[in-house]
Amino acid sequence: MELEILKEKFYRLVAPSLPNEWDVEEALSGLTLDDAQQIEEIFAQIPAIWPVSHSLCFSYLSAAGPAVACLAPEELSLWVHGLLDCYETKGLRGAQLFMEDVAEHFLRQIRGQGGLRLADVRPRLQTYVSGLAGRELPLVAAEAAATDGESIFLPAEIGLYADQERNFLFFKLIASFQWACLHAGVFAAQPGFPSGKKKAHPLERFFSTFARPDQARSLYHFFETARVLAVLKKELPGLMRQAEPLLGQLTLSADDSQELTLLDHLQQGLLRDEWPEPGRDGRIDQARLLLDACRGASVDNRASLEAVHALMPALEPEEDLTRTEPMPFQGTLLLQEMRNLGLQQQTSRELRMMQSLTVKLHAGPRPPEA
Repeated sequence: MELEILKEKFYRLVAPSLPNEWDVEEALSGLTLDDAQQIEEIFAQIPAIWPVSHSLCFSYLSAAGPAVACLAPEELSLWVHGLLDCYETKGLRGAQLFMEDVAEHFLRQIRGQGGLRLADVRPRLQTYVSGLAGRELPLVAAEAAATDGESIFLPAEIGLYADQERNFLFFKLIASFQWACLHAGVFAAQPGFPSGKKKAHPLERFFSTFARPDQARSLYHFFETARVLAVLKKELPGLMRQAEPLLGQLTLSADDSQELTLLDHLQQGLLRDEWPEPGRDGRIDQARLLLDACRGASVDNRASLEAVHALMPALEPEEDLTRTEPMPFQGTLLLQEMRNLGLQQQTSRELRMMQSLTVKLHAGPRPPEA
């Protein structure tokens, strides 16, 4: 009897739609009429969800009972708003995952216990980044921070800190770092780079000259990170003064490792100024000198390339630098995407040149003046 009453109420709300009765019954089966006020609150959200997606609405009704048990009356509409945002950005499966754990995915957020979402700060952050770059560099949510030259990819959420002010500052630092990678020429090719696959990025060809290209790539990324941080201190001193305490508090791979790699030592030295005693490890002493050279090389990436050349022969055969995770603000290098962009831009330039020549040929020579 209860189910029939709920069905009738549901059909009135979605009229003139006539959804499959089995789908309706399955979605409503977890609800009861024991708390009439609760049912009214749940059903009041249906008109906002049904036009967006019928499947989403059925999923909402299935999850609404347990959700309402966790939510204060005024929080239900906020939860539905978050659900619709999630559906728009992550699709039906993402929205279903959002509804699975209300406490984890929603309550922590609105009660100031969760992370800061990129979606909530994008307008403010986008204005900042566009001003830095002098052009539009769209901010896109992704698994890891990166740039392909046309966009900057950032984590969908940052929850490293208890307060949102520091989480926003970290967003700002990551976005600034990716911009600075472009500004400082991290992806630039230098004269004399090895030839190879035409469609491969020149840096990939450089890394492939070593027996373990992935180790060379990790070293290059670190030394360029040190150089980019030095560039940021010159270009954005105010930001870096604010961010300096955050950098020193970041969790590093070395914190959970018994055996430290060369890269672990370098990360600890860069962010915390923690180094083994001089003379204990010649490789680290050499790496410190190379690091100082990179920090002073704001013009281009030559010092980082030289550091890779110098240190690769010194790596132990069993040493795996890829075990050392990038520092949380570093992100990843999208070399192939940068190469693809370069090829597209080259093709566009050639096409414009051909079109210009065609116009000149059609115009023909000018007649002699009388």
